[in-house]
Amino acid sequence: PANIKAISHVMWAYICIRKINTTVAGLPMKFYQGYGDRKRQLESGDIIDMINRPNPNDTHRDLWVNTTGYLLAVGNAYWALDKVSKLTGLPVTGKSELYSLPAHQMEIVPGKNPGSGNYIDHYNYKLPSGGKVRYEPNEIVHFKEFNLDNQYYGLAPMTVEIGRAHV
Repeated sequence: PANIKAISHVMWAYICIRKINTTVAGLPMKFYQGYGDRKRQLESGDIIDMINRPNPNDTHRDLWVNTTGYLLAVGNAYWALDKVSKLTGLPVTGKSELYSLPAHQMEIVPGKNPGSGNYIDHYNYKLPSGGKVRYEPNEIVHFKEFNLDNQYYGLAPMTVEIGRAHV
């Protein structure tokens, strides 16, 4: 929210984020299954296909540029796993699709009893039109930076510096 506006006014912050996220997007990705001696590299499969071509509109590069960009700028990044696209209302043909959602438009609705495993009740994605799309916890992959003050939302690494730049 405030970070998005601040970053657009602080050119060095935008340049740094852009350099990092385009570099990450260009790295070769490797995926593994298992742990320790049982760990093996996956060469093919549905997850690799989905990461390489997340949805009809986005490429592998788009997915990683958006994910690292939001993570650095906002402290959070979200992937939505859609079997029936909640964003378009159209059924997905065949395999699931993956969407990087704008982190500043996501709302986490905490569970009523987090200690009992009901940590997150659901996520709301706020549409530009003012509506909301509800996602269940198993439909979202949430990447977040460490935040000492909030267990639900990450804290952007650049927040302190951006705040100092506007003092």
